[in-house]
Amino acid sequence: MTRLKLVDFVAKNDNVELGDFSEQTQERINDALANLTDTGEGPSPGPGGAGNVIVSKDRDTAETGIFGSIQAALTAIKNDEEISGDEVFVEPGTYQENISINVSDLTLRATGPDETLIDGRVEAVADGVRFEGFTVSPPDPGDTQGADEAIRVDGGANGVTIADNVVEDFARNTGTNFTGIDGINLFGGDSDGAEPIESATVRNNVVRRLQNTGGPEAEFPGGAAGISVQGDVVNPTIEDNSVENIGQEATNFAFGIVVRGTGNNDQTPTGVTIENNDVDSVLSDPESPTVGVGIGLEASGAEAVTFTGNDISNTEFLLEDKTATIDLNGFVNDNTIDRGALLEDGDFEGVPGDAPTRNVIFDSIQSALRFANPESTIEVVAGTYDDEKTFDGANGVQIGSQDAGDDPASAPLADVSVIGIDGRPTIDGWVQILDPGITFEGFEVTGEVFGYGLAAFEPDVTVRDVTVSGVTNGLFVPSASNVIVENSTVENYSFYGAIVSGRNEFGGARPTVRDTTFDGASGDGAVGIGVLQTDAEITSNTTTGNVSDDDGAGIAHFSGAEVTITENTIADNDDGVFLEGPDAGTVEITSNDIVNNRVGIANEDGEEVTATGNWWGDSNGPGAGTNDVAGTQGAVNAEPWSTNTGPDWNMAGSSSDMSSLSVTTVGSDDNWDGPMPPSDPDPAE
Repeated sequence: MTRLKLVDFVAKNDNVELGDFSEQTQERINDALANLTDTGEGPSPGPGGAGNVIVSKDRDTAETGIFGSIQAALTAIKNDEEISGDEVFVEPGTYQENISINVSDLTLRATGPDETLIDGRVEAVADGVRFEGFTVSPPDPGDTQGADEAIRVDGGANGVTIADNVVEDFARNTGTNFTGIDGINLFGGDSDGAEPIESATVRNNVVRRLQNTGGPEAEFPGGAAGISVQGDVVNPTIEDNSVENIGQEATNFAFGIVVRGTGNNDQTPTGVTIENNDVDSVLSDPESPTVGVGIGLEASGAEAVTFTGNDISNTEFLLEDKTATIDLNGFVNDNTIDRGALLEDGDFEGVPGDAPTRNVIFDSIQSALRFANPESTIEVVAGTYDDEKTFDGANGVQIGSQDAGDDPASAPLADVSVIGIDGRPTIDGWVQILDPGITFEGFEVTGEVFGYGLAAFEPDVTVRDVTVSGVTNGLFVPSASNVIVENSTVENYSFYGAIVSGRNEFGGARPTVRDTTFDGASGDGAVGIGVLQTDAEITSNTTTGNVSDDDGAGIAHFSGAEVTITENTIADNDDGVFLEGPDAGTVEITSNDIVNNRVGIANEDGEEVTATGNWWGDSNGPGAGTNDVAGTQGAVNAEPWSTNTGPDWNMAGSSSDMSSLSVTTVGSDDNWDGPMPPSDPDPAE
C-alpha cells in the first residue's frame, strides 16, 4: 500500500464527501496518512493526490471531481481551472474508451488489474506520467492506423512509469496490411527532429496472450511483441515483467521483449536496461518463415543494452541479436535459460529480417545447425533436448548432409564443433555425424536410430566426453581417416558398446578409440568393442561386464590387420579379448590389465597372436592370473608378461614352462557362438 490520502477513505464511504473537510484539514490529514502508509511498494488501493479526482461507474458525476470516464477526467484536469490534481483514481469497472494521458506529472491508477479493465488503448504523451493497476485489453485494431499498441509512450514524454498492469488478449484477426501489434511500446521519434523519450520505466507488468493473424486474405499480416523499445528512447528500464504466450503459434513472428529502430528515421535506443523479466512461450505460426523470439536486439548493438536476471523459456529463438554484437556466453551467465544452442555470426542470408549475420541462442540444436557456417562452434547449454529432428519415430540430431561426401567444399557443416557447456546437455534421441571434420563433445545421448545411439560416417570426426546409454549399440565408428572417440562412456547397452567398421564404403583408415569406458554389465551388453575389416587403435579404455552365455567379450576382433590393443583395462567379461578370422596374427595386444574375465584372451584363429607385457592379475603370468577358466586359449604368445599392473607395465615376467601360458581353444577354430556384429547403420534422411 502506498500514498493513502483522505480521498481514499471518502471514495469508500457514501456518507462522507470531501467537501465536508476544509482544504487545510485535508492537507493535515493527507500529510499524516502519507507518513503512516507510504511504503514505496506497489500501487495504492484507492485514489490519491491533492486534486481528489475520481472516475466511477457508480457515483454521481454531478459532484465536483467525480467523472464517469477516464478521458473526461483527464480532459478536465488539463482544461478546467476548477479541477486540478496530480492523481486520478479509477474505481472498479470496465471502461470502453481510448485513453491519452497528456497531463504532466499525473498518476492514473486503480485498485488493481483484477478489478479495473480498460477496453481500449492507452497512450502516455506527457512527462512524469505514472500509469498503474489496470488491465488493458484493446479491441481488434484491424488496419486502423495507430491502434496497434495496447499501451504506448510517445511524444517525447520523459520519466514515464508503466507499472503493475496486465495487458492481455490483444489480438489482430482482421485486416490485410502488414501491421504489427505491441503490448507495451516505448516509441521515440515519429519523425526526424522529434524529441526522445528519456528515463521511462516499465515495471512489474504482465503481458500475455497476444496474436496477429490478420484477416483471411492477409498474406503477411505482421507480428506481435510483448514489450517493444523502439526508436529514440534513452535510458529506459524494463524490469520485473512477465511476458507470456506471445504469438500463440498463430502469428508470423513474435517477440517477448524487443529493442529496435523505427522505419522513418535512423534513431535507435540507448542505455537500455532489461532485467529480471520472465519471458515464456513466444511461439510463431509453425508454417511461417519467421520465428518466435524471447528477447530480440534489432538495432543499437550490445553496448546500448544491459541484460541481467531475465528468465527465458519455450521460444524458438531465446535471444536473437541482429547486430551480431552480444557475447552469448556472457548473456547465458547473466540470465537464465533452461536450454539453448549458442551460435555467433550465424548465416541468415536470405532469411526475413534484413540481417544476414546474427548471434542467436536457439531453443533447438538442429535449428542452430541450419544457420551454422563451416568451422562454426555451437555451444549447447545443459538441458534436455527431446524435440529435435525426427526419423523413424525417434528424435535425434543430424550434423551435416547425406550428400556431403568427404569433400569439405561440398559439406555445409564441415569442421563445425558442437560443444556442451555449463554441464552436460542431454539429447533424448540419436546423433548422426554426416559431414567431415565435426567435433561433438560434452553430451549425454539416450536414444537410437538403426540400432545405434551415435554414428559417424565421415573422416576427421572427433567424439569427446560423450555418454551414450540406454541403447542397443552405442557407437558406430567408421574406418575413415582421423576418426577419434575419446574420454567417453558407453553404458546400459544391450548388444555392442561400439562397432569399429571398415565394411561397405568404409575402410583403409585407422580410427582410434581411447580413454573410454564400455560398461556392459549395466545393460546386459555382449561386446564392449567390436572391430571388423579395418585397422584400429584401441588404447587406454575400460571394457567391463560384457557377457553372453559365456561368449561375450570386452574386445572382439573379427577381421582387420594391424589392430593395436594397448593400455586398456579389460575386466569381468566372458572373454577379455576374443579373436577370429585371418588377420588375428597381425593384432598386437600389449600393456593391458586383463583380469577377472572367464578367459583372458581367446584366439580362434590358427595364427599366433602377440600378447606381451600384459598384467594378468598375478606376477606369475596368465596361468596363475585371476581369469576364471584360463589366461589364454588358442595360439597366444603372452611371454614376457608384466609383473605390475598398469600404468607401470613391464616385460619382466617369464617362464620356461610354456604350457602355463597357453591352453587348447574350447570349441571349433572357425566359429564363435557369441553375438556377431550388427549391420552398419544407414544415414537418416
